[in-house]
Amino acid sequence: MAELIEFNKKRKLVIRGFAVIYAVFAVMLLYLFFLSPSIELKESISNSGKQVFLVNSTEREIHNTQIYYSLNGEKKIIESFESIKPGEQKEIDLTPFNGMHSVELFAEAPFHNAFRLEVLLESGQVNLAYNVKVQKTILINQEFELILEICNSGKNAEGIKIMESHEEDYFKETAGTKTVSVESGKCSEVNYFFTPLKSGKTVMLFNIEFESNMGSITKELFIQEPTIIEEINEVNENG
Repeated sequence: MAELIEFNKKRKLVIRGFAVIYAVFAVMLLYLFFLSPSIELKESISNSGKQVFLVNSTEREIHNTQIYYSLNGEKKIIESFESIKPGEQKEIDLTPFNGMHSVELFAEAPFHNAFRLEVLLESGQVNLAYNVKVQKTILINQEFELILEICNSGKNAEGIKIMESHEEDYFKETAGTKTVSVESGKCSEVNYFFTPLKSGKTVMLFNIEFESNMGSITKELFIQEPTIIEEINEVNENG
């Protein structure tokens, strides 16, 4: 009888152990498919004008990606990609928007976060493209750098105003406004430093104002709890 009781206790411990393992595995899958950085839209300027690229920023293949914009509340699909390999980028055709001042594009794929980018198509004498660069791993209480790159293919753009905003409870820093000048045919980088206060998914917004025109770009950030190894490394670096 005592042996049976002891066996049942051990069985319960084994079941609990497997339950913990499955729970950890489920959390990892949830992060992998729903919270990890995935598809992005990025702007660039070439001799032929402004270009927008769909980029797979993961280490796995992404299937059934759609590029669309919204017109009068209706979803209009302009391109579909059956498969995009890791690190691969696809140029998006902007000819359907000829004559438009700007367009808000979306990239969407099953089990991945949708990405939004407002593209300024016509801006008088100023033609700007902008992109946000940030490290892939962002941890609580560890300061990181975010870079907003602005490129100008038009005439000189003096006094470009950048208004950054974010959810206040996610970061130690407050939102602010910066001004930068970008010469014709050149790019300029605007540096930001942030310290996360909690884990989760959040969005930063950059409104860019110049010559009575307005554009914007958003960046989704995924803040993680540091692992035990990362905490040990941080102690060793500070120690």
